[in-house]
Amino acid sequence: MYAVLLLCLKIHPAWLKSHLPRLAPATTLVLAAGLAGLLWRQVLASGDGTLHVVAFQFEGKIPILIRTPAGRAVLINGSERASQLSAALGRWLPPLNRSIDAFILNEPSSSALKALPETLRRFPPQRAFLGAALPENTAGRTLREALTGRQLEMLPLQSGDTLELGQGVRLQAQACNAQGCALFLEWDRFALLFPGGKAPEELPDQRAGVVLLTPVDLKTAPLDAWLAHSQAIPMDAASLPPDGWLHLQTDGTRLWVGRSP
Repeated sequence: MYAVLLLCLKIHPAWLKSHLPRLAPATTLVLAAGLAGLLWRQVLASGDGTLHVVAFQFEGKIPILIRTPAGRAVLINGSERASQLSAALGRWLPPLNRSIDAFILNEPSSSALKALPETLRRFPPQRAFLGAALPENTAGRTLREALTGRQLEMLPLQSGDTLELGQGVRLQAQACNAQGCALFLEWDRFALLFPGGKAPEELPDQRAGVVLLTPVDLKTAPLDAWLAHSQAIPMDAASLPPDGWLHLQTDGTRLWVGRSP
């Protein structure tokens, strides 16, 4: 339906005006429904006043998308296949605005980099940050060239650096080293920790109400260690099925959790 709609939008207005009366009622209804659906999706995806965190499971890699109450988008990490990651982002980002506000590389493995040059071409970031050191291999050089080709500098994150994402949403880097940073996301009374491969005892901030665990985090410390060390609710993204997703949504006080079957 959207393909038909977009095709029609390319037609010259004068032609459309002269031919619109000839369109069958069913065709008119299809176009109207398609336009309404597209506009409604655009409204919903442009910011609904709540904070969204979506974690995807792609061959053991967990790229994360943050959508702020105002509709800003932050992508953390990548995956191996651009078609897979791009399709996932396309389902969660506005259909008429395919850019992201910030990209953060926080995992230096080559398999987490392969999808990024093409994905970031389709969803160009306004800013790029290095939580982890960019590896000096083919995947790392390709990503660097893709970003510098867009005249985009990759700024290294250090412990204490904070990204202000608007309306009080903050993302702070903690316990940074060459392998990455722990990232602390907070808004109103909601706080979420991305450990970034750090063990529980390495993390300075214990205010998080939720901790989002990836395969890298569970390799560093088992789930029992996280439960014993912190009162935060663990969300295990590592247990998602292939191509699955975990969706956290909050109004700053309440939390809703959804996940793929």
